[in-house]
Amino acid sequence: MTQTATKGAGCVWLLALAMNFFCAAGSASAAADTSRYGAWGLACEKQKPKVCVLSQIVARDPQGKQVVVGANAYLDAETGKPKIEFRLSPLAVPSAGLGLKIDKGAEYRLAMSSCDPKLCVARGLLEGELRTRLESGTVAQLAFLLQDGSQVVVPLALKGLKSGMTALAARRPARAD
Repeated sequence: MTQTATKGAGCVWLLALAMNFFCAAGSASAAADTSRYGAWGLACEKQKPKVCVLSQIVARDPQGKQVVVGANAYLDAETGKPKIEFRLSPLAVPSAGLGLKIDKGAEYRLAMSSCDPKLCVARGLLEGELRTRLESGTVAQLAFLLQDGSQVVVPLALKGLKSGMTALAARRPARAD
């Protein structure tokens, strides 16, 4: 994966995406239990059914105002299987998907699950080799193409993901089968 400069494309979507994350985080904090696991934050609703999400926001600036990617790990409500979801620019090219390179090794590609005028979402199961590599890795490079042909590459810190996933699994409510 190579990084090319983005020509300021999508400043509006960056602001909108940042507002979406920060407003959601602000309203969720009043109604949620939160914990930190390295670079990841775990938030669980206080009401029943208890829903928990492990998340990280990747920004291009130290103040965290230019949000580029939101990463969420959660347990599927029906199956209990772990999933990972990346929220990115609505200017992303859906057919190109999202590239994911862990440390200097394995590369993966996630298809875009959906795109609308506010954002594009790439998600998949967080199991097997992918989960093992993410949980034991240091950093993942996330790459996606914008409609203007430029490529966006941002680092996703993996510190704390394994302990966060363990905490996420421990907080899953028992299923009433």
